[in-house]
Amino acid sequence: MKSKWMIMLLVLLTAGFTQAGVIITGVLDGGLAGGTPKMIELYVYGTEDLTDWSVKNYNNGNISPTNSTTLSGVYTNQFVYVTCSGTTPTSATAFDSIWGILEGDFLNVIEGPALQFNGDDAVALHNPSGGIVDVYGVIGEDGTGKPWEYYDSWAIKNDDIADSPIFNVLDWEVWPVDSTDGLDADMHRALIPFGTYQYGGDPNIPDPNIPSVEYAYGWEDGAGHIIYSKGNVYKAQNRAEQVRSGSRAVKVSVKPTTNNNSKAAIAWVKNLEAGNQVTAKVWAYDNEPQGSGYNSTKIVADYTSSEDLTKDFGFVIGGSDYTQGTGWEELETTFTFIPSEDEEQSGMLISALLSVNYANEIENYYLDDITIIVPEHAEVVLPPAYDPNTYTTHEYGWENFDPFDPDFRETVLLGTFSAIQTGLEIGEVRSGTKAVWVSDDTATETAEGYMAWITGLQPGDYITASCFGKSYAGQTSGGLRMWAHYTYDDNNIRSFAGSAGGYEGYSNPDEWVEFSKMWVLPDAAYEDSQGVPQQISGVVIKVRTYSAVGEGGFVDDLSIEVPEYAVVTFPSMDGDAICVGGLPSPYDFDGNCKVDLADLVVIMEDWLLCNLQPAEDCGL
Repeated sequence: MKSKWMIMLLVLLTAGFTQAGVIITGVLDGGLAGGTPKMIELYVYGTEDLTDWSVKNYNNGNISPTNSTTLSGVYTNQFVYVTCSGTTPTSATAFDSIWGILEGDFLNVIEGPALQFNGDDAVALHNPSGGIVDVYGVIGEDGTGKPWEYYDSWAIKNDDIADSPIFNVLDWEVWPVDSTDGLDADMHRALIPFGTYQYGGDPNIPDPNIPSVEYAYGWEDGAGHIIYSKGNVYKAQNRAEQVRSGSRAVKVSVKPTTNNNSKAAIAWVKNLEAGNQVTAKVWAYDNEPQGSGYNSTKIVADYTSSEDLTKDFGFVIGGSDYTQGTGWEELETTFTFIPSEDEEQSGMLISALLSVNYANEIENYYLDDITIIVPEHAEVVLPPAYDPNTYTTHEYGWENFDPFDPDFRETVLLGTFSAIQTGLEIGEVRSGTKAVWVSDDTATETAEGYMAWITGLQPGDYITASCFGKSYAGQTSGGLRMWAHYTYDDNNIRSFAGSAGGYEGYSNPDEWVEFSKMWVLPDAAYEDSQGVPQQISGVVIKVRTYSAVGEGGFVDDLSIEVPEYAVVTFPSMDGDAICVGGLPSPYDFDGNCKVDLADLVVIMEDWLLCNLQPAEDCGL
């Protein structure tokens, strides 16, 4: 018996054009009454059951479908015509007036709402899993004035061109705009070459059924959780409390705020090529009644590079339906890789989209039994994305400070941003005998205090941090939350390299609230203030206030999990002094948070060094 936590490889060898398939071979924006018939021509090669296949139109440059028509029927080497039911007279009536007197393929007519389009709108053929199989037009582009526009006109696919989710106008013969104006039924039939496409199985046509590989994972290792998160995912844990099969599943906790959608990434597919299809399946638990808005889950995907899963190129069209509240449900969808012109775009991040209504409490989701099917040349990353045996947890709670030392206040943090007040706390603590307090000292900027600095990181490293916060008594909004930013110089904590985001929920005055967040170090360079590219190598974990004078609270029990080779720096009594009450002046050269005669001495010494040789002895 195969254990579900093992990655299973199943090579599915197929024989190209001996298989069945469906192709879009023609589109028409007719010239009869009401601009009818509006329709597309499909060709079914081999034998194919069209049940649950669909045709969707994308009007006015939209990237989401405007309408959808579900297909049906079993066909063998036949043409099928999908017409629009939303016109008066209907496109089916108009089609019958043109071709209905004929027999054979012209009797295969499916009527539905999808083709309520004009000749500047894209249409796509979707398989039962939701993946785009073939397309006419460019989804997300208004076709007006484009080479593929068929307004009051038609287009016919060239012979022996197979189905493809990537539209290429060179695969089509497109007649000029307004070609159907003034044509009666007989002239439509005489001029429009429907039913003439020939499919010879040319071996030079890419095989749509290339060999594929199946990967599976079920959290049975007791260590894996998710590989990335977006939105307000609070924590992901490998647990045994709610499972679909085996003894383990992943529990993903979300704290909804103003953002009611969060993503828990469960697979990263790399090295994809244009037209590749990725099928994703996962079981999700949902016991809320349909329509309640809580704990609903669906599968979605975003484009990435193959080197950096944090590099987001936008979402992939498609996705499963939401769970229906019946308990464990299997979600499945097929995504088609349609890259942009960016050469880095070669990956796809598969996620569970966790949707809730606004609520000020933690919502829990459970996922189990992932299956990912990809072309055999692709690479798939599943949980656990890193070996937990090579990661180390560092804990800190300000217990190393002496509350009676008069200088402790200037070292309880590693640094600050904006005007912040801070100090050691011995009265309001979560554990031990000490914590730290922070207060916002300005209403114009978000004040921040640096609690830890991780250096020596490498691209792709995971960083997980958590701490506990509690607002001051009497505060009804705001308080504290945990955030982070990147650095590029492991010797300078002020080498800011962009925000890393953080946990969006805030503390409250009634109880200690845990903040938790996972980051992945991006494989990206950051341009410093001089425009010089700098490689990101560090992360500063910090506490933020609510941007109002007097807002703030207490922080305790900081925990950080990082690769064992990374260096974690926490505050200490003999550390560098911070500048409470605001940022240090750029002329505070000795770092004592004051501009005084000592700084003038530093300026004079460096000025003298600048006139010495070699030139690199200049410190400024």
